[in-house]
Amino acid sequence: MKRTLCLCALACLLAGCTSDPYAACPAGPAKPATVKSNQAMGGLDNWHRVASIRATAIVTDYVNDVGAITQQQQVYDLQHGTLTANGVLPQGSWQATVWLDGRRVFDQSTDKTVAWGDRVSLASSMLTSLRRAYGTLRLCNFGPTPCERATSYSVERLFGTDYIRVGVKGGAEGVRAFYLDMQSYLPVYVTVGADEPGGAGTVARYHWAMLDNGIAFPSSIEVYNIGQDVLVGYKRLLEVEFRDLSVELVR
Repeated sequence: MKRTLCLCALACLLAGCTSDPYAACPAGPAKPATVKSNQAMGGLDNWHRVASIRATAIVTDYVNDVGAITQQQQVYDLQHGTLTANGVLPQGSWQATVWLDGRRVFDQSTDKTVAWGDRVSLASSMLTSLRRAYGTLRLCNFGPTPCERATSYSVERLFGTDYIRVGVKGGAEGVRAFYLDMQSYLPVYVTVGADEPGGAGTVARYHWAMLDNGIAFPSSIEVYNIGQDVLVGYKRLLEVEFRDLSVELVR
């Protein structure tokens, strides 16, 4: 029996077994804040038990500074990196799936009834919603690769409030930094493309909802251009409000 236990332990060691769900988080000065942020979102163990999150999303896409509003039924599978949504436009009903890497597929009936430009706008807003739904989870390698890496830690002030800034590199999207609440460690802002005023990029602002099983998921996401003189600009690009959130666990 002892020999069997030792062999099992050795096999586990060689296979890289660990009881620490955060061992995959890159080491460095930002790791403690990254781990606390993942825990604030419900913890990696809990997230690995989530099969999908369903929501009614009120999506306002500010095309040419005019808000185009759609109501969507959305299903997020963050472990596999997909968002499937459906809704109704004046041209007819539509359904689409987007992947974290940017791929998108509309069902055949949508291709026939919904104009190409509308399909592009729908897919773009869905992809942004999917990428922002992860919060900081991808900093600990949750979901499909390649993931972003936390590389630096500092305290920065925005609009008179101090935030924990976690600098980021890697990934397919170009995330530059998360700004975490000093008390809750939940993300408040995330920058993409640039991380300073005058840069070419976007900044998203989060509000959060705590679901019954301890999972945190955005209650709303607002996306702005980075401003010329301030990090968060005044031109709003997208707003997504989530309602009727529910979690389906892996069976």
